[in-house]
Amino acid sequence: MAYFDGNVGVHRGFRGFARVCGGGDAKLCAIGRWGVCLLGVLMFASGISGVKAALVDEFNCYSLQRVVTFGWIVVLSSAFLAISFWNVALWKAGGSGVVPSFVEIDASIWALAGVVLGGLVGNGVVNSIHAATPPRDAAGAHESALSPDPRRQGSMYRNIEIDDAKPADIAKNSQFGVQNTIDMTAVQQLLLQAAVLVAYVVAVGRLVVATGSDTPIGHLPGLPAELLALLGVSAVAQVGNAAIPKAKTGGEAAAPKPTERFWTEGSERAAERLAHEKSGQESGGLPITSGVLSAPEWDLFRQNPVVGALVLLHAKSAVNEALARYKSTALEDDNGDAFRHTLWNARMAADSGVGVAWAEKWGTAHENGNPGKPLATQMDLFNNGVGRKVGDGMKVDEVLKKVQDCVDTGKCKVLRAGGQVNSDGKYKLYFEIAGRADTSAGSG
Repeated sequence: MAYFDGNVGVHRGFRGFARVCGGGDAKLCAIGRWGVCLLGVLMFASGISGVKAALVDEFNCYSLQRVVTFGWIVVLSSAFLAISFWNVALWKAGGSGVVPSFVEIDASIWALAGVVLGGLVGNGVVNSIHAATPPRDAAGAHESALSPDPRRQGSMYRNIEIDDAKPADIAKNSQFGVQNTIDMTAVQQLLLQAAVLVAYVVAVGRLVVATGSDTPIGHLPGLPAELLALLGVSAVAQVGNAAIPKAKTGGEAAAPKPTERFWTEGSERAAERLAHEKSGQESGGLPITSGVLSAPEWDLFRQNPVVGALVLLHAKSAVNEALARYKSTALEDDNGDAFRHTLWNARMAADSGVGVAWAEKWGTAHENGNPGKPLATQMDLFNNGVGRKVGDGMKVDEVLKKVQDCVDTGKCKVLRAGGQVNSDGKYKLYFEIAGRADTSAGSG
């Protein structure tokens, strides 16, 4: 065991800090230091990645093994620091006594680390294998790795984004199709680990209270071999159960609820939030959220959720621009309507992640799924085509002015007096483009 004596100046700062973390009573002071250390470790962990980020796995679900590992790291680290400060506070300059400079860690704690980290790594390996292996159908053949339901990654269930993670994930099965069922091996491990963790906190507190105020503490409390064996069996049972294929293929890939957001593997862009379930604004007749998709649009969305995500984002941008540029009376069957449809299709065609072909499919599916007056449908389809011609070969951030020019110069169609006529520069709100005031507002 390493020691330090009374003439090591570097310890004076630590000693001062240790004495500040409590009052005159050494034992209360030590408990106070442990609380400060516990808070410090939590703040440090939060500062690095955030507590939630530390507890959520790559499938955007709370992970039992991450929770257990995080709990033990916080408790053991804070206990180690608090006991170290206890020992530092006993040092007196010029004293002849020796105080242990290193707190011994019992072999049982190293064994505990093996059990906890083994469970963490074991679950990671099992989940990675499941994520790379599509489930088998009733005939024993593997399904396509890209499920119609983008919440499936291989055989694993994943949340769309980290905000969708819930603490209840800890006690549920992680494979697709059974994600809402309780995993009893996870429940037993959670309860056992929580009980042992609380007992260990009590053991450290009792050690501090039972130690004389002028006596150093040389070690952390250990764990009984029988308890370690029980923790090991519990961890093995949980990992073993997680390794058993359970993913279901029948009846689970039906169309998700219209208010759900989507993700599909292999896409960097798909991590973007499409929109809140309740958009809080007018849809402008375009599919700005997954909650307003018609049946034909849902079919396209399930064919390629990545493209679908981008389509919704471009629709929302088009709606916002139309609302900002046109009077409300022009947003249906008039210049604002023409502008909205033209801009939506131009943005889709200009985006390499969508392209002209998908833009045409989505523009047509939108009209087929939202039938209205025949003339209005013809108008929208015409303006969609104008937008695709504008966007083809351009960059997304370059199409806005070109679309506005198309509407202003009569290249789009609107409905007036029961018939189709060319669009014009009427009914715009006052706004500026590239620093130049547009004075056509309110004309007509």
